[in-house]
Amino acid sequence: MKSALLTLAGVAVVVIAAIIVPRQIPVDRYKDRILAAVSSQTGYDLTISGPISVALLPAVGLEARNVRIAGSGDLAAAQEVDVELALLPLLSGRIEVDRVVLHGAEIALTVDAAGAANWRPASPVSKAASSPGGSGAGMPLRLGVIEIDGGTLAYRNARTAFALAIDDVAGTLTVAGPELPVDVALSGRYRDAPFTIEAHANRARALVDDDETGVHLVLDSDLLGRVQYDGRVRGALAGSEGTLAIELDDVAALGTLAGIVAMPAIRTATLSGSLDLAGQRVALNPATLEVDERSATGSLALEFGGSRPRLLGALEADRMDLNGYIPDAADAAVIDLAPLQRFDGEGTLKLAGIVVRGVELGASTMNIGLKEGRLSIGIGETPLFDGAISGQLTTDTRAPVPTFGLTLHLDGIDVGDLAKRFAGTDRVAGLVRGDAAVHVEGRDFATLIASYSGDASLSVTDGVVHGLDMVAGLRTAAGTPEPVGDASQAADRQTAVTIPSSRLHFDKSRVQIDPLTVTAPEFNATGQLAVTVAGSGVAGQFEVVLDPAAPRPVALSLGVGGTLAAPTLQPVAVAPPAAAPPAAPPVAVAPVAVPAPVTPVAAPPAAAAASPHAVAPHKGTAHPARGKPAAPRKPPHRAHRPAPAPP
Repeated sequence: MKSALLTLAGVAVVVIAAIIVPRQIPVDRYKDRILAAVSSQTGYDLTISGPISVALLPAVGLEARNVRIAGSGDLAAAQEVDVELALLPLLSGRIEVDRVVLHGAEIALTVDAAGAANWRPASPVSKAASSPGGSGAGMPLRLGVIEIDGGTLAYRNARTAFALAIDDVAGTLTVAGPELPVDVALSGRYRDAPFTIEAHANRARALVDDDETGVHLVLDSDLLGRVQYDGRVRGALAGSEGTLAIELDDVAALGTLAGIVAMPAIRTATLSGSLDLAGQRVALNPATLEVDERSATGSLALEFGGSRPRLLGALEADRMDLNGYIPDAADAAVIDLAPLQRFDGEGTLKLAGIVVRGVELGASTMNIGLKEGRLSIGIGETPLFDGAISGQLTTDTRAPVPTFGLTLHLDGIDVGDLAKRFAGTDRVAGLVRGDAAVHVEGRDFATLIASYSGDASLSVTDGVVHGLDMVAGLRTAAGTPEPVGDASQAADRQTAVTIPSSRLHFDKSRVQIDPLTVTAPEFNATGQLAVTVAGSGVAGQFEVVLDPAAPRPVALSLGVGGTLAAPTLQPVAVAPPAAAPPAAPPVAVAPVAVPAPVTPVAAPPAAAAASPHAVAPHKGTAHPARGKPAAPRKPPHRAHRPAPAPP
């Protein structure tokens, strides 16, 4: 009984002491000493503008309200801070913090335009002052576990214009001492996307001083993916060397979180390499980029020294299939080029090959430049359809409506492959050379595709039109028909042609070719062609003069109809010979069917090779090999006899 009474008495004394003693402790006297100790031994300024209370149960501690911490600038604020202290060290004049809990914390990390970080200490601290046995302000200080119980974390970099805000921040920061390791475990939400961060540094002070320490960091996000870094860091992120690996599970979602309205349909991407951060430059060299299991290797760098961030790169990539990333022709999704206004850049991209819309392009090198919103992509010589193309794509991202300009040089492109791919016909062959300029604009992809316009200057050599006796067709149109053989031989007919010069202008669905000059063994012709393409159908007019240098040339006006794969021609009127005396008005000629379909005119090279004034040799001419047409025999002189005048 006596023992029990003594125990109860002891408990009562402890309880009474826990109630009375805190009221007797001169907290305000220790407040200034505590603030001075924090400043001298950490380099950070601590301000407590609210009341402070002391508790002995369940542990010795302090409770402070309206607390602010500042380094080189304002760093953090908390509505309430609970501090648990180790009792025995406190009795001997040392402050050893077991646990600090921040309630309603607001943490703001900033980097100014000069690159100075606000989390650097406000004043330098000596190792002696910060060591457990040091004498800073007469009250040595040791930190323990810092907990964040709900709060926000904001980061803003004035050099890069990059900013983010994180909500629902919770976690722990374990700091045994300035010269000892530090461990971080945090969670939060960025634009409703949850994430966790785990980090370890070998020495806490090196993160804010100019010293160096080893660092391991892992960031995991349910939405975005994973970031891992292993290496060495110099104080306040002034420098770093190590390995970086970024795995993005949903690139489009990342673009949405970053405020980018439209992103390519990229599913996954990984970026890894050796990271080198020094001053105002961060580089990955070597770097490996994988996009949907297609990889590229080379180097990447980002510089912050100028008025705008500058991205530099040199990558070599595998053969790329772009079909999955190009919107459908009817896609009305908004084209957003605004992200390209946030930085400048330059670099090269070497591709082993490109596949787009069923077209196979060979190896190509692209030189990319971006400055103040103006993007330029130079396309080096790229194999295409047994020939090659080269050119340049330009756009001004600052324009209210996205506008693109494309210039191309064509060198030996196979007309047959071109016509087969875009017009669905295999009746022509030949090689096209020349230059073209295309202009498109629109706020969405559908409008962009429908807005094309431009000009081209082209020539066709070694041209062949299969399955068409153009001489016979033109004789019929001119009113001087001759037998052309039976229908079973139509597929064997062909015409060898050359188009030495042709100028094209296209505006949406209308194509004009003026002049259109054609030479063939049987005849020469020059004229102009204008057609409109509606879906797969074509309609227009072809004005042509046969043998314009002859004493008595023949002028024809032909209507164009049918489809892209099988266009038709029909005569509209026959003009009198240029050298003939005045005669009666031109005779209207009844429509006639062309013996076999000719090449469509919608695709410029194909149209040139299939023009109706390119005349085929007579029946019996041997088939020429591609690029080497056989020499046809001469037609009778009466081939171009003018039509007789009406009685």
